[in-house]
Parts: sequence; C-alpha cells; structure tokens
Amino acid sequence: MGYRGYNHGPYNMMGGYYYGDGNGYKESKNREKLIGTITSIEINKIVITDNAAKEQVVLSQSDTSILTTTGATTLGGLKVGQNIVAVGKLNATNQLEATAIQVLQ
Repeated sequence: MGYRGYNHGPYNMMGGYYYGDGNGYKESKNREKLIGTITSIEINKIVITDNAAKEQVVLSQSDTSILTTTGATTLGGLKVGQNIVAVGKLNATNQLEATAIQVLQ
C-alpha cells in the first residue's frame, strides 16, 4: 500500500519507507530512520532532537528528496521547529546520510 507507484514520498501510512530507483519507489532494506524536531540547519546538515532528547545529525545530499505536506521542497524550505522523519544510511561517524526527508504535520 502507501505511495508505491505514485512517486509521492518516502513514507507510507503503514510505517514503511521507500527509496527511488528510477522506476518508482521500492521498499527499503538496510535503511535507518530518524524522527525528531529540527534544532538547527546549516549547509547540507540538519540537527534534530529525538524524543529521548538526543541530538542526531542528518546530512542532505544533492539527490536527497525533501517533501512537505504540500509537495517537494529544498533544504532552504525547512525551518527550525519542524518535525521530520529522515531515511538513509548511517556513515562511519553515525550521521545519517539521508536519501529522503519528510516533514511531518
């Protein structure tokens, strides 16, 4: 279910995440997700605080998909205080290299 085939976003209502492969979205495997509130935004770097009050770093790359409830946006369209879910892979320094970021309501 979710957005499979609709190419709308990385998160579906069943709690699954998808990543683009050029042929629509496929359910992701070996991916990490972080959920939290944006506390700072720098060039290609978002710092969020999760529910356990732990700071997490999300790195945005040139191919990172960033979506809001109204459609696609850029890193510049994000604001401190917004809640997001980010999906990607953790790098060697435990920072999430995001393939997709979804702004939550």
